Amino acid sequence: CVAVSAVPLASCKLRHLATLLWSLAALAAMNSELVHALGDAVNARVSAGEERLLQPRSLGNIAWGLAILGAGRPQTYQALQSEILQRTFERLPSIARSSLHGSAFAVLEVVWASHFAEQLPGKTVAVARRALDQIGRAFGAAGPASRMMQTQPSNGEALIPRILMRSHGRMVVHKPPGWQVDDRGKVSQGKSLSSYLQSLPWLSQCSIFKDLQHHRGFLHRLDVPSSGLLLLATSHQAYYSLQLQLAIGLLVRDYAILCHGVLSPGRDTIAAPVHWCDNGPAAHAPSAVLPAGRPAIT
Repeated sequence: CVAVSAVPLASCKLRHLATLLWSLAALAAMNSELVHALGDAVNARVSAGEERLLQPRSLGNIAWGLAILGAGRPQTYQALQSEILQRTFERLPSIARSSLHGSAFAVLEVVWASHFAEQLPGKTVAVARRALDQIGRAFGAAGPASRMMQTQPSNGEALIPRILMRSHGRMVVHKPPGWQVDDRGKVSQGKSLSSYLQSLPWLSQCSIFKDLQHHRGFLHRLDVPSSGLLLLATSHQAYYSLQLQLAIGLLVRDYAILCHGVLSPGRDTIAAPVHWCDNGPAAHAPSAVLPAGRPAIT
């Protein structure tokens, strides 16, 4: 941070400031003087309309960095929301299929950051929902027809995943121990949950289960030894709808956990930065509470 502090921010382009802002937020480098100066520089550039020159990913980086570091201004979030949504609607007809996910990710990142900073008006959520719905439709057909299921395993099938509900491109699956939520590629341990789902005749045509860019439709994960309910999307349209709900805190998850040690009966909330590795040797290591982690509240 000392070396970075010596950089003349006024001479930096906004895209470089966006990268610096994101990096400091990811490192949880809470140097108050540097963060204040960088926040002022970014806010001033956005107020001058320079955000129009940025790529969608940089817009998301600015919003995320400002939110994590607490350095954003209301008008900056409004400008970022307006720019990313207007650009998405204008360019959607000509966006290549391979770039659709990047556009949707940028929208979701700006929405998440604005919600985290308590700068997300309801009208922005409505517009974002329409934009993500159009992107989801561009990927293809919806999932299988709605159906409620409450199947019970027969003898010898207690360790087979059970589909408890599917409706409007969404599905709830009970994952028993020993199955891996293989949303990122190869199965490193346990059995492949996505392969099992694709083996079912009425789900075999769901293209999202083969789409690693969209995590095979999985919205969250459970460790291989764990059991519990998983929410999945069977279509890209439903996937983005659920991702938006996650971004603005509308999805609620209840866990039954075993604590090691003494936990005060009066504690009902745990807030900590949770860090995990997406790739490399530590990709399958347990998550850990570290200053560089992402904010999490349970």
